[in-house]
Amino acid sequence: MLISGLIVFAFFIAFVALLVMGSAYVFYRWRQATLFLSILVAILLILKIGISYQLVDIMTLIGVGIFGGWIFEKSRGATTFIVATVLTITVIHLVYIYVIDINSISSNMENVKSQLLLLLEKNDANKDVISQFVSVIDSGEWKHFVPFAIILKAFTYAVLGFFFVRILFEKLLQMTREGIEGYRLYEQFVFGIIIGLAGSYFFDGEQFPILKIVSIYVLFLFGGFYLVQGTAVIKYYMIKKNVQKYFLLILPIFVFPALMPILPVLGVMDIWVDYRKINMEKKSKDKDIDG
Repeated sequence: MLISGLIVFAFFIAFVALLVMGSAYVFYRWRQATLFLSILVAILLILKIGISYQLVDIMTLIGVGIFGGWIFEKSRGATTFIVATVLTITVIHLVYIYVIDINSISSNMENVKSQLLLLLEKNDANKDVISQFVSVIDSGEWKHFVPFAIILKAFTYAVLGFFFVRILFEKLLQMTREGIEGYRLYEQFVFGIIIGLAGSYFFDGEQFPILKIVSIYVLFLFGGFYLVQGTAVIKYYMIKKNVQKYFLLILPIFVFPALMPILPVLGVMDIWVDYRKINMEKKSKDKDIDG
């Protein structure tokens, strides 16, 4: 079961890499023609097979690649790419699920349930485990976590997209671009954290259920942005110590629940502490220009 899961995960990563790097390279070579072709293909697919969540997902990854190609060509940084990508993917997927096809997620969960039940039965799983699993899905409580899953997917696509597009430009096209270590949000983004925290704390779940859950979503979204910033600080210091080649080995340590809160806190603290001395460099440049 573990091996089959790892194989599926490997295929998923390969699929994402193929779509993102392929569309980024095509955009780099043919510019506006790529946009026209992508829109044309999307329209033809919708007319032929109809719009579906899977099609939206595939077109999203192609869009991530095209946008990544434009960002790297214009020498923009990781901040622009990740923030814009996360917000765009989140909005598109939420609109699709809650406006265009509200039943899509339910039908997908039914398919997931039947497939996992078959897998559990083949592996002689405990009947109590199977019944608990079925009751969780049948209760419909998972619907409350759909926006969380979408936001998590958006961050996954954005980070993987940035990683793969940077590989494409650095390894194949020999174009050096700033990595995740340069990621830094505008200071005003901290208000997202403040609003999310305040709403989550002050709104009563029974009296204001919508405002309560929206506040939690806002906190989760902006917490994700600052988690990336905390990661950027770590990568920056690893580069200074010339140990950046171990970055992908050390980073999973912070995925553990006990350590994960460290990254968003580190990212928020970077606003005032300025670990990478970015504000000092900007002030120095401003003085040079004024002088």
